[in-house]
Amino acid sequence: MTDQERDRYFELPILFKTFLKGLGQQWNKQGFPITQTQSKALQTLSREGPMMVSQLAAALDLTPAAVTGITDQLLIQGYIQKERAAGDAGPCKSR
Repeated sequence: MTDQERDRYFELPILFKTFLKGLGQQWNKQGFPITQTQSKALQTLSREGPMMVSQLAAALDLTPAAVTGITDQLLIQGYIQKERAAGDAGPCKSR
């Protein structure tokens, strides 16, 4: 690998991050009612069905705390419902 190829290889993550930042800014400019991350969560729940917060966190590569915040907002906006298994006082599933 030449020095020029190596430099281009290491430049790729920076370019990708810049692209994602610009995409997020365009997303917000368009006035979408949910964030990109919330959209990814909805897509995952739609595809996979009801999931525990820990399962959704793993699927999105986020912490359970972050996903709790995301699902709380989606719940407030009426996009999802949370339910507990019958007789279970433990974690609830989002759907």
